[in-house]
Amino acid sequence: MAFGWPINIPDSLQDLCLNLFVKNPKALATITNGNRYTLRPGIFLPQEICEGLLRAWRERPEELTDDILHIFEDPTRTRLTKLNLSQTSVSNEGIAYIQNHALSDLCLLSCSKIVPSCSLFKMLNSAGHSLRTLQLGGFENLHLKLEDYFKEYGGGEGGGSANIESPGNSPVADRAMEIELVDYEKIVIFNCPNLQCLSLRKVCFKSNPSLLNSVLIPLNRLTVLDLYHCELKPDRFDFLCHVPNLLSLGLAQVHLPKDLDNIVNSICKFVSKLRHLDLGMLDQRVSTNYKEPERILTKLMDGLPDLVSLDISGTNLAGEKAMTPESHRLGVRRTKQIKDESDEVCSIPGLQGRTLDFLGLLNCANDACERDNLPAKLVTGEANEEQILLSLQTYQDRSSHIIVALNSLYNLFRRSVVRNQAAALEAILSCMKQHPRDWHVQISGSASLFYIVKGEQMAHAPRKLRKKAIDILLDAMENRDDEQTMLRNGFLTLCHFDIPHEVLYCYKRLVKILLGAVTPEHQDHLVQRIGISLLNCLACQVDGTEKRMVGKLGVISAMLSIVRRKLESKVCDETLEVSWSTMWNVTDETPSNCEKFMDGDGMELFIQCLKEFPEKPELLRNMMGLMGNISEVKYLRPRLMKLKYISKFSELLNSTSDGIEVSYNAAGVLSHIACDGPKAWTIEGPRRCEVLKTMVNVIESWDISAKRNINYRSFEPILRLVQAYDTPEAQHWAVWALCNLTHVYPERYCTLLEKESGVEILMELVTDIRPYARIKDLALKVVNQITEYKNKTSETKETSVSYVDSEMTSDEEEDDEDAVEEEIVEEEEEEEEEENVVPVEGERGDESEDELMVMLG
Repeated sequence: MAFGWPINIPDSLQDLCLNLFVKNPKALATITNGNRYTLRPGIFLPQEICEGLLRAWRERPEELTDDILHIFEDPTRTRLTKLNLSQTSVSNEGIAYIQNHALSDLCLLSCSKIVPSCSLFKMLNSAGHSLRTLQLGGFENLHLKLEDYFKEYGGGEGGGSANIESPGNSPVADRAMEIELVDYEKIVIFNCPNLQCLSLRKVCFKSNPSLLNSVLIPLNRLTVLDLYHCELKPDRFDFLCHVPNLLSLGLAQVHLPKDLDNIVNSICKFVSKLRHLDLGMLDQRVSTNYKEPERILTKLMDGLPDLVSLDISGTNLAGEKAMTPESHRLGVRRTKQIKDESDEVCSIPGLQGRTLDFLGLLNCANDACERDNLPAKLVTGEANEEQILLSLQTYQDRSSHIIVALNSLYNLFRRSVVRNQAAALEAILSCMKQHPRDWHVQISGSASLFYIVKGEQMAHAPRKLRKKAIDILLDAMENRDDEQTMLRNGFLTLCHFDIPHEVLYCYKRLVKILLGAVTPEHQDHLVQRIGISLLNCLACQVDGTEKRMVGKLGVISAMLSIVRRKLESKVCDETLEVSWSTMWNVTDETPSNCEKFMDGDGMELFIQCLKEFPEKPELLRNMMGLMGNISEVKYLRPRLMKLKYISKFSELLNSTSDGIEVSYNAAGVLSHIACDGPKAWTIEGPRRCEVLKTMVNVIESWDISAKRNINYRSFEPILRLVQAYDTPEAQHWAVWALCNLTHVYPERYCTLLEKESGVEILMELVTDIRPYARIKDLALKVVNQITEYKNKTSETKETSVSYVDSEMTSDEEEDDEDAVEEEIVEEEEEEEEEENVVPVEGERGDESEDELMVMLG
């Protein structure tokens, strides 16, 4: 296990089967009553499989709907005990399908389609006797529906609540007497007598404090109560008297008064057995200040003797800044007669003499987490890597906390080295997964994710973890496709994966995201530039299936619209050049995309770009490469037979732009057009014979050893020209191309040509009487180069001993210097790239849009 990364092991057979069923639910169920899935007759699923299926579906939360949940409607054939539906698309109807299961754990947090209602609470209570854990919240107006339910089943407005709302400081012993004053059954909201853990999120109890009493009264076995982000009435904490066995109380993000005395009194009086207390109140920038924090913390600890876990994140309860080491030593000397010098002074006033298992100090006032001698085994904070990672792991479900921790991690990456990047990646991905629609979490997470993915340690990450990172990035960009910072961070991070190989499984999805990002007219220039570069890379190394898919998704029309805008603004930049390069790649041996280019007035844009930007070699090369692809499509060639097009191609035969590339591509275009014969040459001028004569002269002027800026995946189009005996000039171009490529890049093209029966086709040409001598000479040279390469390869394989010279030749020294120079340039580019990755919008400095060089392998 390198750098702490998990071992790269395949999925278990059970996981593979579960994922297969999730992707193909019809294997288990039939569709009935519209779109509902019903378990096939004769199938019985044990609890392990049922819950495993739902966990797998939760990895695709948008796909876990009521229709899917209907599979588990029959508790005699399926069994569920632990059910987590948070962040899914399940509604009240879906809850009805599973209400008859003996559920022990139920989580309904942030379910966007669940509507709080009396019927929902009835359904929850139908499973209430078996429930041990219930998490509920994140819905609008939940408190109002709770009140409606209380009024409907608690004897009407004022009935139950008047009796429950007894004097706040009444002893616990009087509780039974109070309950006897009303019909117990009528005031039960959650009929869950065996419930041990209750989590209510973002519920307002401020206007009706008795409502919380009504919730808690029947829950006499409750040991864990979490009221995260709830609104409570500060002077009415007597609700704690109903849960005397409480061991854990969470009041994170609950607004409390500056004077905590009354609240601390209630806590110490009613729930003195507490072992965990959370008073965290996090704002991203400021701490919550309470009066007399040191006295309050001391009072709290004195009243909770069993407390082993305390969270005071975002507050000033840790007291004033700790003593300096010098004053610490002086204090030790002064008290030597009553205290041994080896004893350490506790740095948190109020915790003297206590050593906690856990202490939450994230974003505390006075830099509490940076002090020495912190009295806890585990501490959350932002002082170092260990504290930050623990914060991310501890506060997974709290966006307010993890935003602070994620920003701290980002700053740590910027200024230092993060050693345990495996744990950091796992924590970041988990946080982003749990908060898919919180753009602060997504942006802050993606900023740190960038540093991990671009780092050397990422090479040791297992494939499943790398795939998970890609999926979560795509989720974030889909959910925030209008957020420039998120798109920028996501694209820059994706650039450091192996494109396109690592994204082939989500190819269509990624292309859609990229097209959505580059198409808007007023899109951020940097986002557009990176997006087009990624599209180009995706199109460059895939076969026809993916190319056709990209065409159907609209990449040609998207690139043409960008070209139009650049022509209107008279700007030729990298975006324009890469747009043409992308079209060049997606039209390669893909006639349907070539046709889309022609139908989108692409040829007119080609002519306009030639006129507007005549001295741009990179642009010209990309455009002519695209023209070559179109000329290979026979049914499109008649549309190229126009005076303005043929004249331009003829002029470009003599171009020296970008070496021989432009001239080479122009000759290739004309060769394909000429192969259709004299009758297909329907324009009066320039005449076919004159163009072909000029083309031959130009071909003979090229250097056969010229290096190329082109990549052939197949020689089929060129080999068709080799067999065009009616047009020997086209044969000349074709055999010259093969001779050049097999000479300069033998390791790449000799095998390819032989595989496609190129040697046989060339030998047929040599023995035919029609081609002229120069064509045959070039053809023989190609065959000889292939033979030499094969012999050389065979000799290399037979050699079993290799050696390395101890001294470099002058050429090797020069190559070594070039490598060092390239490394320096890459380091400089990476520094510039980092400047474009930010944790939250609005925290970036001024930037130049041309600073970034996108590195795509």
